[in-house]
Amino acid sequence: SSYGWIMPAPRGGPPPHPMKHGRSAARRTSWRSWSGTVFRQDSAAVETSGYASDEVFSSAMETCSLILMDWKLSDPALHKKYTGVEQDVIRRHAQTLAQGDTPFIIRMPIIPTVNDNEEHFTTAAELFKDAKKLIRIELLPYQPSAGAKYEMVGKSYRPDFDEAKPLRYYTSAFVFKVGGALTLED
Repeated sequence: SSYGWIMPAPRGGPPPHPMKHGRSAARRTSWRSWSGTVFRQDSAAVETSGYASDEVFSSAMETCSLILMDWKLSDPALHKKYTGVEQDVIRRHAQTLAQGDTPFIIRMPIIPTVNDNEEHFTTAAELFKDAKKLIRIELLPYQPSAGAKYEMVGKSYRPDFDEAKPLRYYTSAFVFKVGGALTLED
């Protein structure tokens, strides 16, 4: 699991800092990430695509001790095609996060022939290279079982890419530009 470095949280009660546009999880005990970052006892984390109003995103940065943000596509046209939304808000929030004081993890889902290219990896590395609170970048390989989510809501899943094509990882961009803060998820 990509959350293996977070100590289990006690169960019970809603989180004290509910966030819009993301899933939040309150932590009642202090915990330490694998990088040594210690989070306060009343910590909250949010997982987000970054697509939110500036007010909501700023509130998350002020309220949360950890932000997990997706970086899906570096190319604005492909981002619009595959996600249905413009990338400018997400890019602005990624830059704000990179310049801020809130610890964060970037999660990059890698899709065969869509974003498994050198440009995507290099753009992400450049965007986050000077981020002082970046804990790590996670590369999340495409999972063919993703189509099951569509069926659950009565839609059909017809990807316009070859799901069986092997993924290409251009990790050298991160090794030199982010100092190796990179993990590859199974």
